[in-house]
Amino acid sequence: MGKVNKQIVKGKISIIFLSRIADLNDRKKELQEAGDPKPIGLIYNFSELALGIEMRNATITAIMRCQSLPLFTTILKCLDTFDIDLKTFGKLYLEIPDNKALAHCQKMEKLYPGKKTK
Repeated sequence: MGKVNKQIVKGKISIIFLSRIADLNDRKKELQEAGDPKPIGLIYNFSELALGIEMRNATITAIMRCQSLPLFTTILKCLDTFDIDLKTFGKLYLEIPDNKALAHCQKMEKLYPGKKTK
């Protein structure tokens, strides 16, 4: 196995997490339109995710913006909160083309320039 490009890894994780937050946000809007209350634990933004896994908001924001490569324990906490198992995460991860992940990471780095933590 060759050297792993950290930008690709950060890009894939960011894409998966942002996609899940967007899906849950859509679900929240559907519930609001139907007049149903938002279920407890429904995550629809970075702050709620950070609160749900007891991490700093800045840590989650850095992961989403491809500024930081998360620890495996952080990934597991996020997956648990998103109700995604490792098998599904692996499948989603492998489905994202490397060039798409790299482009996403580079786009995020341009949109949110700042100190890269890892």
